[in-house]
Amino acid sequence: MNQRYDYKYSIDNCDIVDKKKGEKYRDKRREWLEWLRGEDMHTISTQIHSMLLDYALFYTVDGLERISIEEPEEGVGFNGPIMRLFNVGLDCTPQVGQNMLG
Repeated sequence: MNQRYDYKYSIDNCDIVDKKKGEKYRDKRREWLEWLRGEDMHTISTQIHSMLLDYALFYTVDGLERISIEEPEEGVGFNGPIMRLFNVGLDCTPQVGQNMLG
């Protein structure tokens, strides 16, 4: 495990009755923190960050497409089939992300 999840005081220096349960809790908490924000590229926080970035990018491009339709300008436009693939791809991304997290 990563050093940053280590505790400042040993379990023996803690004011708890059941030291074994305290140590077991600490081990589990280290594991959960590693899942949440460890160095692995598949951590929960990395996946959530990626999903939010995809969401923001989609709505930015979607907004630009809408503007190009409402206020057409010569030489500016979006390729319909490519936008369809873009839209379908984003519809699948949250479902895949939720399945990975869940």
